[in-house]
Amino acid sequence: MPRLAPTFRIGAPARLLPWMAELASTGAGLIDSYLPRRALTPRARERIIVAVVTERGSRTAAWVHAGWQSFLGDAEQGDAEAVMIDWARRCAQAGRPLPTSELEGVLPQRAIRSLRASVARATLAGEVGLAHERLLERILGPLPFRPADVAAELAVIAVGLPWVLPTAVIGTVFGLLGRVAPPLPEVEIAPREDANLLTQMLGESAPLLFGNALIRLVVLDLPVVVHLGVRSEQATSTISVGRHQIRVQDGIRSDVAAVVDGWLDPFIEAASGAITTEVSNLARRST
Repeated sequence: MPRLAPTFRIGAPARLLPWMAELASTGAGLIDSYLPRRALTPRARERIIVAVVTERGSRTAAWVHAGWQSFLGDAEQGDAEAVMIDWARRCAQAGRPLPTSELEGVLPQRAIRSLRASVARATLAGEVGLAHERLLERILGPLPFRPADVAAELAVIAVGLPWVLPTAVIGTVFGLLGRVAPPLPEVEIAPREDANLLTQMLGESAPLLFGNALIRLVVLDLPVVVHLGVRSEQATSTISVGRHQIRVQDGIRSDVAAVVDGWLDPFIEAASGAITTEVSNLARRST
């Protein structure tokens, strides 16, 4: 359970000013973190935000972004991401943006800018969420109804909400999708012991490729199994998805929907196209 931050006072809205200035100065980094060729992956971004809002003590903001994280799917945390999360937590503890000199030898400037923007927005979200929670607790009774604290909390919400509302709404929607999507099944690799390198790599990559909640909702619930062939140099594999299963096997089946040469980028594009076609065919057959 996230710990609660200290009681608000009239000066509390001033605590938002350094973070608003930080977000204003790194706005390009925030936009960049949501673009296709971003320096900060969506999974890393949401892990960082969850770490910050949890540190600030906001259950509401933590719920929203944990749901967004669930929507994106899980992935192993790398060393660089661990460094970013540690720096983000220390910023949240300090209550102000910290110098980034320690990050410059680890991360490119583009990633640092996106990290700074994400931490600033996360802190604002945490402060707004915490003010909202405390205001409700004062209205409902667990906390004493003190006019000075109520005024401070309303001021925090009024000042901070415009900075965080759009992503809060999107995060809530994504979070709901993430919570209703079926869980990712265990990837079956055949043959388990002697599969070729391509098959093994596809099996390892499948949780990343199919971790997104929308993909899980569409692909795993297909009433048929879609087979996609992959060829890389001399190795061939087939990945089969649908009916709540993911299976990767050596060789290319005769009934594949598509065959791609190369590695993950063309595979992802072909997979998306083949699955969309299969869904369209199913829709036509059902009408």
